Amino acid sequence: MDMDKIKNKIKKLLNLAENDGAFDGEVDNALRFARRLMLRHNVTQADLEEAKDAHEIAADAEAVDYGRVAAFTLGANLSQWESTLAHSICQLVGTVQFYRESGKFARRTPHGTVDFSKGEPSTATRLQFYGPEEDARDATDLLNEWSHIIVSMARMKYGGAFKGSGREYAEAFTYALYQKVEKIRQEEKTAIANEQKLLAAGETTRCTALMVRNAGALMLAKKNKGTDWLAKECGIKLSKSSRSSGSTIYDGDARAAGRADGNKADFSHARKKKLEG
Repeated sequence: MDMDKIKNKIKKLLNLAENDGAFDGEVDNALRFARRLMLRHNVTQADLEEAKDAHEIAADAEAVDYGRVAAFTLGANLSQWESTLAHSICQLVGTVQFYRESGKFARRTPHGTVDFSKGEPSTATRLQFYGPEEDARDATDLLNEWSHIIVSMARMKYGGAFKGSGREYAEAFTYALYQKVEKIRQEEKTAIANEQKLLAAGETTRCTALMVRNAGALMLAKKNKGTDWLAKECGIKLSKSSRSSGSTIYDGDARAAGRADGNKADFSHARKKKLEG
């Protein structure tokens, strides 16, 4: 069974279905036969893509607008769990990074207005997500969304998220999110490695890891381009930052609860969406 011939036939059928000059009957027949072949040979849409070379990837990365988008902590200082959450989001999105600005700033809402929720301007630590501008906005939205989810859950169970058991809960929750993203990335690497082994052995593969390989290579190219953009346009060169370990454990039950809730959180769908383009 020659999978390349099968995939080429499916591509021709799909191209016919997309042809504006095709009659309705031709379109319906082409789609029906294409779907039948895809089901029979277990071929997905991702299998029909071609591997991109370095020049194509670089061109795709160049075609993106780069920038930075500010995000603010919920407290005056950057908490351990907010730092872990920001690192997790960067890993999840794959194309962005962040840095912490020195000093304190007036906290702003996601709409850009100064936060007067406590009767006067609240102070906060400002983070900057940088990279592809659209992805940086997505990262900021994710930070705002998940920060409020975690604070709400910690407040409901322990009265808050920045002290005592509530802080323990939030730290364990975000570390569970971080581990989920690391697991996804490892699964991607394993899928690509398995495919390469089959190809090296001269076997025909269904290229199930092709979409992941293309998307991963493009993510890395955009991430590196973002670092270059930050240095060139903003004059900022950053050393690699590491995610520090959690604080001393005072409440094991709160940590266990946070870890359990973090493991149940639907955090990985954003990564799958990025991979699928």
